[in-house]
Amino acid sequence: MTNGWQYWRLLLSLGLSLVILVGCLGNRYTNRRLDLTAEESQKFTQPLRITAGNESNFSPDLAPNQRYVLFASNKRGNMDIWEKKTKGGNAQQVTFHPADDFNPVVSPDGERIAFVSRRADAGGDIHILDTGFSFTRFLGSNEGSVDQVNSRNTIDSDPIWFPDSERLIFVARRPGERVGSLYTVDIADLKPVVLNDLKGEHPHINDQGDQVVYVNSDGVFTYNFKDEPVLVFNQGLPFVGQPRFV
Repeated sequence: MTNGWQYWRLLLSLGLSLVILVGCLGNRYTNRRLDLTAEESQKFTQPLRITAGNESNFSPDLAPNQRYVLFASNKRGNMDIWEKKTKGGNAQQVTFHPADDFNPVVSPDGERIAFVSRRADAGGDIHILDTGFSFTRFLGSNEGSVDQVNSRNTIDSDPIWFPDSERLIFVARRPGERVGSLYTVDIADLKPVVLNDLKGEHPHINDQGDQVVYVNSDGVFTYNFKDEPVLVFNQGLPFVGQPRFV
């Protein structure tokens, strides 16, 4: 009996030590921003291959500290979220669900990953993964805590974070619609709210969090969350790409 108690006491001590160690190391997506040497910066003017293999890899997102790239890959059959260091190392699996997961976006504080998943319906919903420490994730057997945005009757895509890491914008398209609507969602309640009946796709938010740019068949628009959207570009093209603030 004494030996058994000593075993569990040792295991508990090791577990607590591991939690403290991980806490001291900080968040891997924000801790120790990657600083390139002058020589490395010159190399980055040419494309640098991050992944290699016969699998399909797409929808990459760079972590805030630029040390990790998250992407979707069918490396093990269905689409899952993976991560890889931008300098060396092997790719590590982040999600482990049998349904397809794709379009990952890391929050600015590195605490969450928003992504699209077909685990609740075939159309795809926005899910949010907590990147905090968990033993099952550490052992490589589970993805940790995942929440779903309450929008199950639409086909959801294009999640993007506000700078405060507490809210998202995404696109939701109802069956039969060719162009979706822009929605915001607060992470606290996961209830989506339509954004002023704006129609479009590929939204992007500026660093101040007070403007969103998006695109539809009429052109590229900006919206400041107060006034009417403003058309900023239109060449009469049916599709004008993915706009970004710089």
